[in-house]
Amino acid sequence: MDNYNANSIIELIGNVIPQLSRNRKEDISNGIKITTKKDKNKRTIVESIAPEQLEDFRDSRFVKSVERDIENEQLTSVRSKASLDLETKLEEGEDSFGLKEFKYETKSNIIATGSKEEKENVELLKKLAEYYTFIDGKDLLNSLEKEEKVVDRWEIKEGKIDSKLRNLLDSTDLNVDKTFDIKTFTICGCKFSIKARLGISDFKAFGEIIIEANHGSVKFGTNGISASYSKTWSGELTVFSFKFPPLPIISLDLKAGGSITVSASLDNEKITVGISGSLYGKVEIKAGWDYAVSLAAGVKGTLVSASLNGAIDFNGELEKSGTLSAGTIVIYVEGKAFTFKIFHHDWTMWNGWSTSF
Repeated sequence: MDNYNANSIIELIGNVIPQLSRNRKEDISNGIKITTKKDKNKRTIVESIAPEQLEDFRDSRFVKSVERDIENEQLTSVRSKASLDLETKLEEGEDSFGLKEFKYETKSNIIATGSKEEKENVELLKKLAEYYTFIDGKDLLNSLEKEEKVVDRWEIKEGKIDSKLRNLLDSTDLNVDKTFDIKTFTICGCKFSIKARLGISDFKAFGEIIIEANHGSVKFGTNGISASYSKTWSGELTVFSFKFPPLPIISLDLKAGGSITVSASLDNEKITVGISGSLYGKVEIKAGWDYAVSLAAGVKGTLVSASLNGAIDFNGELEKSGTLSAGTIVIYVEGKAFTFKIFHHDWTMWNGWSTSF
């Protein structure tokens, strides 16, 4: 059992089994509306979910409805429809990373072709069920999410040894830790922040580029230079990975990678810590089944280029200087069927920014 199939089966069970309203006020407070339509031979139970905004995605809109036809106390048809709208609306001080909106709609129709009683099979299933342990669907999904591991790659290379720097750091008790807000950007309502961190702690100089998402942060750089001129970080990390609970076949991922060099040097009785290099960003919203049909909308481009220095004196004061910027962005849309690429289109756009200190 994998995450996709578990979600699909749980959703199928939820669609097929009517949720009979016992407390209309409670249903309404939960955003659920249940009505019944009747004619001569059948009645239709209509369950609709009021438009809701998904957690972490500002201005998102999810809508779902399920209609079930019942004839002669038999369920004969189940029709479901759901849609998800993601939109990038910028607030003051925010930038976009290219994707303006993503819209997805799914429909299904299940029709009963016949019905018969199988008492022997029902009794057999009851006996078999005694030997199995059943868990709630939500608990199953939580356990599967814990099993999924994102594999990231990275490496660090050290520069030359500087004995003067090592001796100075070993002898100083400076403790300086400064974090600077660089830029906030939004992707289809999901907010990310870029920060820079410089300082000295535990007899080591450090420098990092930090990308914060709603549920944590990823750091690019190194947390300690004690003897070498520099350390270079290179690789790729997953900043944010999200599967949309209402529609399990949709996911959004943000990866960032590149090369960041953190250096330390002595100059005019100051320790200068520097960050240089660049990080590219790759964002992809994917919908569909990987092994069958899928649609992907994505963005790739320079997330941040850095040339930043922090000069630290022996009073613990830090003076920063330098420039951070972002560059060209490419937007693409592609569709696949099995192993064949049906179409691919991309557009190059400029949506860069620059900040100087």
